[in-house]
Amino acid sequence: EEVNTGISVVNKAGESFQQIQHSVSQVANEIQEVSIAIEQISKSTDQIVSNVDVIAEVSETVSAGTQNVSAASEEQLASMEEIASSSSALSQMAEDLQVMINKFKV
Repeated sequence: EEVNTGISVVNKAGESFQQIQHSVSQVANEIQEVSIAIEQISKSTDQIVSNVDVIAEVSETVSAGTQNVSAASEEQLASMEEIASSSSALSQMAEDLQVMINKFKV
């Protein structure tokens, strides 16, 4: 009877070890899946960093272009103001000449 009890205890211990082994295998599989996910996240992070660097470069280029356009616009505005001033002066001269011409009678 004691042998049978011992065999039963050994069988239960064997079953417990099998359950432990199965649990350890499951945990190992889950660790491997987590490791794969972390590796994918790392690759994605590297790609995001690379994309952010490209965006920063493009932003700097656009900023420089915008500054150039702004400077060119300011120069054009100054030129237009000079042209408007010259046109006004020419108009005044034309009126003065017309007054002078009207003084002469042929």
